[in-house]
Amino acid sequence: WPQSARRPPHASTYTAEWLHQFTTVFQPKESPAETTVSAAPAQDQQRPHDEITDEVYINKKSSVILWNRDEIEENPPELEFDDFMGTRAGLKKMLKNVCKYGISILRGVPLNEHQIVNVARRMGYIRETGYGVTFDVKYNADPKTHLAYTGLQFGHHTDLAYRERAPGVQLLHCLKAADPASAQEHAGGKSFFVDGFYAAQWLRYNYPQHFETLSKTPVIFSFLDSDRDRWFRESWPVISVDHMGKLKDIHYSLFSMRPPLLPQDKVANYYQALRLFSQRIEQSTLQYSFYLSPGDLVVINNRRILHGRTVFEPSKVERHLKGCYMDLDELKSLYEKMRKDDDL
Repeated sequence: WPQSARRPPHASTYTAEWLHQFTTVFQPKESPAETTVSAAPAQDQQRPHDEITDEVYINKKSSVILWNRDEIEENPPELEFDDFMGTRAGLKKMLKNVCKYGISILRGVPLNEHQIVNVARRMGYIRETGYGVTFDVKYNADPKTHLAYTGLQFGHHTDLAYRERAPGVQLLHCLKAADPASAQEHAGGKSFFVDGFYAAQWLRYNYPQHFETLSKTPVIFSFLDSDRDRWFRESWPVISVDHMGKLKDIHYSLFSMRPPLLPQDKVANYYQALRLFSQRIEQSTLQYSFYLSPGDLVVINNRRILHGRTVFEPSKVERHLKGCYMDLDELKSLYEKMRKDDDL
């Protein structure tokens, strides 16, 4: 600002991110009504400005909502299958739930093994993995079987952290389960879900040094696919952030995590941080837990929501889930498009 009788000369400094975010704020408008980011059709704008507008739109309207048990139970992110498949509003609600809360539950899904494919394709493309296009989660008496196919406790985890890129979305359709109204409490098999971002944010504010440790220490995740005799290995920090420090991903699985390759003087600090985070995600106040009933289908952000189930007795509980994976950007991009279309 130039010098005047009232003030000395002044120079303002703005970061590139600030300028990027507020580019459209200072654009001239034909009328006061044209104040939304998407007011001008994209084809009437130059491409660089269009890209900026899209990012501002995303920044303003795509913030996630962190939750604990009480908050999610007060307003469960669920909807009916017919509403989801038959209406635009239902589809948008599903996408909003996953993008903002990291979880959505469909009720009343027909007990057909192919329905999970129909649900996924309503939102985008399925991501095939070593488990196939879809996979089954049910009891297998083979002692060498995966923990998921036993009746043992299956603790908090995210799936496939050992892959080059862990799937962003997981769908699980309950085909068989005991009646929750029966004596199932004694037979077990209760599902639970935890917002990993909530736990990570708690760690950031209360124990910043431990947050830094878990966000900067690479950990090797590995898994042997015995059916194909192949090892898979990948390295991630437990908590991933983007270049702005915003929470991006959680990779957590005590079944596939390996000891970190750290200097001896840093090992104790790492395990202290990991133990604190692990204790936090196991606290009852964070658990969104319930018995899956036949016809329930859960969709989660696999790089945010940790999930698992309690121990159960296979002789008393027959559980059969059908699962598949998707890429998260399939859902995010569709949700963004629907929001922009609604604002035009």
